Amino acid sequence: MSIEATPPARSLSLPIVIFGSLGMAFAWVLTPSYGPWVANAAVAIPTLLAAFIWGETARSLQLGLRASALAVAIGLALVFASWLLAGPLVRAFPWLGRELTQLYATLNRPPGPLKALPILLLTAATEEVVWRGELVSWLRLRCGSALTVIIATFAYSLPIAASQSPLLFAVASGLGAVFTLERLLTNSWVAPLITHAIWAVGVFVAQPPLQ
Repeated sequence: MSIEATPPARSLSLPIVIFGSLGMAFAWVLTPSYGPWVANAAVAIPTLLAAFIWGETARSLQLGLRASALAVAIGLALVFASWLLAGPLVRAFPWLGRELTQLYATLNRPPGPLKALPILLLTAATEEVVWRGELVSWLRLRCGSALTVIIATFAYSLPIAASQSPLLFAVASGLGAVFTLERLLTNSWVAPLITHAIWAVGVFVAQPPLQ
């Protein structure tokens, strides 16, 4: 596992987080009209460039073998749990089924999640760079671990409120806490990126049955 260096005073982590948060919220606002893939690609590229050029992203790239294995294991566990629970939860809560059906209808709009896989992974990378990379780098110099997890999780979930989906907000809150804890444990945003990418492919591309 890597040891993260102390960020320099000139780091622009906080402005990058603000820019990324506004961009994510804007993408959700655009999604009904333009689809999720166009909207996400539009905000992901400039956010990533800003993070690599002016932020701390490039300083926390290293990831050891044990941390990589942990990231893969957590990702597979999250996919398994999602597939295992989707059907029973939909049957128990019809409103959840309606919301998931609407979500997948949006995701399946052309070109669909399989053909748009590069954008899906680009979006996951942007989210990890902003909230588990730049924001955690900024917070951990000023807060303890517990407060870092709370603030980073809330900051990640807040822009998703623009989707007007309680389900997505709840999922983002749960995953945000897991990803932030993983980031603190491994000292690298790459570990939660691996987990995030595995989960996204296993749930958004290989979609679990809802019945």
